[in-house]
Amino acid sequence: MKFKILTILILSLLFPVSSVFAVGLRVSPGRATVVLKPGEQKEGVYHIKNTSNTTQKILVQAEDWVQFRQGKPRVRAEGWLNFEKTEFVLDVGEETELKYKVLLDKDFRGEKVAQVFFTPVPTGDSSQGVSIRVRSGVLLMAIAKEDIQVKAEIGMVSWTQQKDGVSALQIQIKDAGNVHIKLGGEVKVLNEKGDVIWKGVLDPAQTPGLFAGEERPYSLPFNMKVLKESEKYLCVIELDYGVNDAKGLSVSKKLDLRLVANEVVFAERVGIPVVSRES
Repeated sequence: MKFKILTILILSLLFPVSSVFAVGLRVSPGRATVVLKPGEQKEGVYHIKNTSNTTQKILVQAEDWVQFRQGKPRVRAEGWLNFEKTEFVLDVGEETELKYKVLLDKDFRGEKVAQVFFTPVPTGDSSQGVSIRVRSGVLLMAIAKEDIQVKAEIGMVSWTQQKDGVSALQIQIKDAGNVHIKLGGEVKVLNEKGDVIWKGVLDPAQTPGLFAGEERPYSLPFNMKVLKESEKYLCVIELDYGVNDAKGLSVSKKLDLRLVANEVVFAERVGIPVVSRES
């Protein structure tokens, strides 16, 4: 039988995920974070259940997710992540545990991230036809307990207008630490009287997180009708962030904002530095 492989990538930094459901398979936890000292070994466990109506063989493979996000070829997460077995058979409705071990080199600092794939394969007659394999992926993150650096930076702020006429504020945010972060917070636009005339929210449950060194733009729909060309405005960005949850640390930035020739123009306030603080 020829196989076509369909991959379901559950990016667990986007949403809190307790379990991952694929065709005929349930895997939990959907996201796991292991914190350990360099040179130390820790164990964990996955729970896998066959929810299909046929006996299935499950294949297990872990890939380096950081390298994949950086556009590099897929490579296996070897050396630091090991499973007690990489294939097993589950009867209809059967559930099992899969133990794994994480080991970081004594000189390692920062974080390793693996996408752990579980691919169900029917064990029946497969001599003819084409089958589609659906493999589900869950995230496993291993953080070295020594020298953990958690830091977010707010970069360029701009205004964009799409073809459908919808405008948006776009904020560039960078993970300047050595571990992943979750984000949340809000953006306000105030008039000269100090009144809030617009507010956008970055919901932690819906806002993609960042891996160490990663940078990306975040967009918020913006109604230009609240602005007048004859007035000056203040844009205030306040972000909360942390490892696993968007809390513990925060960073803010203030910019002058004006409407010029029907375009939104930002100017960072001179003498007012970006503020980073513990919440």
